[in-house]
Amino acid sequence: MYSNEVIGRVDKNMETYVSDIVNVLNMRNDYYLLQYLKLTEAGNIEKNRKYTVRMWEQFNQFKTMKTDLEDIRVILEDGHTIGSRGTYWAEPPVGLFQDLTRKQTDEAVIIPPHPNLLNENVFSICKQIHYSSLSISSAICIDVNTAFLQRIVKDIELGKRGYVYLTDKQGRVIYHEGNADDPQNPKAVIYNERIIQTENGSFTHTLEKQDYIVTFKTSNITGWRIIGVSLESELVKGVHRIRGITLAAATLCSLAVVLVAVYLTNVMTKPIQELQLLASTAADRNFTEYATVKGRDEIGLLAVSFNRMITRIRELMDQIILDQDRMRKMEMKAMQELIKPHFVYNTLDSIIGLLEQNRTEEALDMIEALGKLFRTSLSHGKEIITIHEEVEHVRTYMHIQQFRFFNKFDCIFVIDPTISLFLTVKLILQPLVENSIYHGVRGMDRGRIIVKGEMQDELIQLEVIDNGAGIDEYKIKHINSVLSGTETIEDESDYFGIRNVNDRIKLTFGQQYGLYLEQAVGGGTRAVVLLPATHSR
Repeated sequence: MYSNEVIGRVDKNMETYVSDIVNVLNMRNDYYLLQYLKLTEAGNIEKNRKYTVRMWEQFNQFKTMKTDLEDIRVILEDGHTIGSRGTYWAEPPVGLFQDLTRKQTDEAVIIPPHPNLLNENVFSICKQIHYSSLSISSAICIDVNTAFLQRIVKDIELGKRGYVYLTDKQGRVIYHEGNADDPQNPKAVIYNERIIQTENGSFTHTLEKQDYIVTFKTSNITGWRIIGVSLESELVKGVHRIRGITLAAATLCSLAVVLVAVYLTNVMTKPIQELQLLASTAADRNFTEYATVKGRDEIGLLAVSFNRMITRIRELMDQIILDQDRMRKMEMKAMQELIKPHFVYNTLDSIIGLLEQNRTEEALDMIEALGKLFRTSLSHGKEIITIHEEVEHVRTYMHIQQFRFFNKFDCIFVIDPTISLFLTVKLILQPLVENSIYHGVRGMDRGRIIVKGEMQDELIQLEVIDNGAGIDEYKIKHINSVLSGTETIEDESDYFGIRNVNDRIKLTFGQQYGLYLEQAVGGGTRAVVLLPATHSR
């Protein structure tokens, strides 16, 4: 019903405004306000001056946030008041503190329209201030000019003679256009028990041989009744007029839709069918044909976009083939580096030495480790494995190397368990550990290699740190420039292992990831790998 919609719109506008005001009342917990109240009760005027000025500034600042705000003030039960206009004594609104005390929840109390100190007609929204250090009750109130009520109802249309007014729960008029008691005022207040006894409803009321439809609704936030009065004859006349206009408009729209549909069908069907055929061809992985549809309309633009898509797909397919071929070659080289003949020969030679010394258990342990190393390297043909699998592969590799080098160096693993199931390219840590052994700690009496893994700024960071002789700063800068692509090398064998690791990471995850080197704290080299935090499914 139209009257219900109108009343609901008034209610929504009023509740939105009042809710915003209630939110402003939350400044009752402000430190300066509470200090002001504490010092006021203690009678410390001198020390309270800075808080008084601060309260005036805050009150006047809040006044600028909403139109129609006349005053923001804090009232003590003894009448002491501070507001945007200054500090003064005034009688608290009648029954204010009794109403606040009776409230079972911390909701606001709304005082109906009344004149303020400047004789302006306002209504007040108040909340109690809870502060255990005070022995006297206090409240914060905001005065709103009743012009606000006039503004939200002045544009309401309920026919030429329809109107809206507001009452409290007892039926007393809170707002009415003009003087509600003036007998010459045609917009009369409807006195009916239903309005007082029922929160929401509608009924027909006869006044001076005219039937009026009275619709009313109770605001949840203010408790006021919003009452709309409309002349029944005007509503009926309006309904008939709207019905006629609606019927005519519907007829014209239907006719227009049919004509436009026929035209668009003839104009658009052919190019759409062509695009449909090309899309079907592309779905069968045939990316050799392009759309020939011309024009600057949406279909023409769609054809251009389709052709760009076909071109881009062909480019991506070619790039994928190149990347996959490059990735396979690099992975093969990484595998070849892992199974270098001298590494395999030395390991097998160590195993033979153990067998000759009848150290069968140790020999079996080395054989098992070597088999596990190659098995992990294959990874069932997978290029992407979990960090846990990669770390286990390095553990096995280090186990073999520590035996071969008579435990001349320690290997420490510091891996955050939370990253174990994230994904990585395989065979990226072993080349770094190998570099640390052969170029770092091999010639030392007591070397140390640390393998770390953790989450850093939503990235996976893996590190291999040794305490060896290290690399000079100039060479590290040159290596990092090669890895980042800002410098090139003449000999493809230079830095092969770390370049292989870096390239495979970038090809798999993107150019923003990869490897860089830096000097370790206290000496040695620190190799850092950055990977995306991609979790295994």
